[in-house]
Amino acid sequence: MVGAVCIWFLIAFFGNPVSEFLLKQNAKEYLAENWPDSEYIIESVGYDFKTSNYYAEVSLPGSMDNNFTIYGGFNGKISFDTYEDSVVKRRNTAGRIGDEYRETVDKVFDGGTFGYTSDISFGDIEFADSDYAEDESVPDYAIYTETLIPDAEYDVYDMGRKAGCLTVYVYDDDVSVEKLAEVLLELKVVMDNEHVGFRAVNCVLEHPKGENGVQSASERVEVIRFAYDDIYENGLPERVSKAYNSAKEYYAQQSK
Repeated sequence: MVGAVCIWFLIAFFGNPVSEFLLKQNAKEYLAENWPDSEYIIESVGYDFKTSNYYAEVSLPGSMDNNFTIYGGFNGKISFDTYEDSVVKRRNTAGRIGDEYRETVDKVFDGGTFGYTSDISFGDIEFADSDYAEDESVPDYAIYTETLIPDAEYDVYDMGRKAGCLTVYVYDDDVSVEKLAEVLLELKVVMDNEHVGFRAVNCVLEHPKGENGVQSASERVEVIRFAYDDIYENGLPERVSKAYNSAKEYYAQQSK
């Protein structure tokens, strides 16, 4: 009885080797049937205990972006694959560019050249599927993934200037529109000096956190997708104030 329980436990968390073998065989046939003239190969097979799915990782030798996953059940029968999203819709290419951009932004924040305390700071390229072009959450400057070229080399600075968005939480005793304007000016200078492009920034200014991890006061000032081109000294506090009011209106609408 104990042995049976142990076997069940191992299978539940690590999968059944027989099921993995069956999936691999079926995945080979699936590749031959659906992509008969390709050079796709099965790199590995495994089991995802969170979804109870077996999977086969498929790749094209020498390609950075032409890879996808085939999923199946315990009997090895194929249930679906990610080819359409990963390869056709260029999600892999977008992910590769996005990762490179984020690493570039991380190096700046980790390097200590930004003179404000922040424990949340990162950058993303705003990609979108053209099927969701009308969604209000998609900015008008977003790059549609379908326009990307698999395995092409992209200039990360250029991509950042087109559609890069920074997110930065800054902590300071002075929580005001004027202070946030100063923060944005310094952020722009630092990124320009480090040759990191961005199109917009989400920036939150709050009071410092105490030893218990809680802000000493609840005030915060923030801007959402504040444009890089709007970050210049003349009239900046007024533009920040307007953007802050827009952010408050946005959250009020979301809470209804």
